[in-house]
Amino acid sequence: MERGNRTQLTGMDDSARDEPTKPTPVTDAGNLAPDDGAPEVTPDQTPDPAEARYAIYWTPPPDGPLSILGEQLFGPGRPALAKAIGVEAETLIEATEGPAHYGLHATLRAPFHLADGVAPESLGQAIADFAAQHGSVAIPEPELAELGPYLVLRPSRPASELDELAANVVQAFDAYRAPLTGQELERRRADGLTPRQAEHLQRWGYPYVFDTFRFHITLAGPCDGQTRTLLARALQPQLAPLLTMDWTLDALSLVTQPDRGSAFDLVERFPLAG
Repeated sequence: MERGNRTQLTGMDDSARDEPTKPTPVTDAGNLAPDDGAPEVTPDQTPDPAEARYAIYWTPPPDGPLSILGEQLFGPGRPALAKAIGVEAETLIEATEGPAHYGLHATLRAPFHLADGVAPESLGQAIADFAAQHGSVAIPEPELAELGPYLVLRPSRPASELDELAANVVQAFDAYRAPLTGQELERRRADGLTPRQAEHLQRWGYPYVFDTFRFHITLAGPCDGQTRTLLARALQPQLAPLLTMDWTLDALSLVTQPDRGSAFDLVERFPLAG
């Protein structure tokens, strides 16, 4: 198990910050919105443990090429990257501000508060046990694509094993999450959900699971089509070598957010069995 020692998912493990403190929610683009609105937290406030949220992500292996991409794209070196790829620094920073809050990752179990009586250590042990019983899964033929107002990396063809693992994660850890509050439900419903997504939200606490799940890694967005096209072309030299590599979902990463105004931190990366 690779402990994050609460290493921020920005830079190498996270990326600067997601949407400022008030991320733009997804509309009908699938399960790719960073998250929902986040209240501002002043620096002198002490986070309330009850406000902490947890999520189960896939994050790339430390020091690997995808982690390096995350550091370049979401970290403090974004102005240098912008210069290298020939775009305005302001354009790149604005387009990546939201995803940077969550870090370079693919969502398997979206952020949630712990259920009453559940300790973070219990959740971590449960993830370790799950990982020991499930094997790694190939991420087939990755491609750069647009998904709604987002620029993402995703499999270029259906990946049933990947979808099955994600569904198992949702089901296995549902008992560890607190039910959504009425306010949280209304915030999500305001995104303009389909009936099926609304059903998933009510039952599983997130609209984009099972048949509405789409495995992806968000690089930029939400942003307009012109910006997505500009960034896709500009990033192509950096992405081209990555898209020829074999990708594997090899671990489950437990991440946490002390409060909605903070970036997510890596707690621990649990390798899957084989």
